[in-house]
Amino acid sequence: MTESTTRPRTHLYIAEWLERSGMTPDQFADAVGVDRTSAYRWMRQQRRITTEKMGRIATALGIQPEDLFRAPGRPSIDAIVKDVPSAEVEAFAEFARKIAKHAS
Repeated sequence: MTESTTRPRTHLYIAEWLERSGMTPDQFADAVGVDRTSAYRWMRQQRRITTEKMGRIATALGIQPEDLFRAPGRPSIDAIVKDVPSAEVEAFAEFARKIAKHAS
């Protein structure tokens, strides 16, 4: 990728989910099986986190890995439509696109 096409860094809501969990950073580090320094780096987004690490983090926090991409308390549209048939999901997506278009 060139400089003009680099993607923005993805924000993971680790610190926010940790706060919501009620665990201390030290308890979180122990639950994930890493040292305290690594846990703090993850919360500050200072290093790349692999999908395997995301799984361990989510398990420690009692959430699904995909929840790390959204703030606690924000509803997950994917979770809402998880068991809905594909045709209805597409209709819902079209409805959401229309709402988003009018909101911007």
